[in-house]
Amino acid sequence: MKKLLLAFGIVLYSLSLSLPVLAQDIDVYEHEDGSVTAVDGDGNAAHVDADGSTTVVDTDGNVAHEDVDGSTTVIDTDGNVAHEDADGNTTVLINP
Repeated sequence: MKKLLLAFGIVLYSLSLSLPVLAQDIDVYEHEDGSVTAVDGDGNAAHVDADGSTTVVDTDGNVAHEDVDGSTTVIDTDGNVAHEDADGNTTVLINP
């Protein structure tokens, strides 16, 4: 669980570095299937699919995905992966 929190911390820190969104232009794209994608001027992107699952990608390539079933997957640019399923089971893969 500590490694999962570390991975989440890495991603959240990376995302927080790109959060001065208020001063940026944000392009929002609504797709025919009901999903929405938003991209800011720095290339950070967020996508919400028609079912409500969310995916966020920052300019460094860190990815965070939360599925509607409550599971969450985080992948950082070093290839580290953390996944927590809806039941709270955690899998962490650290790329050496």
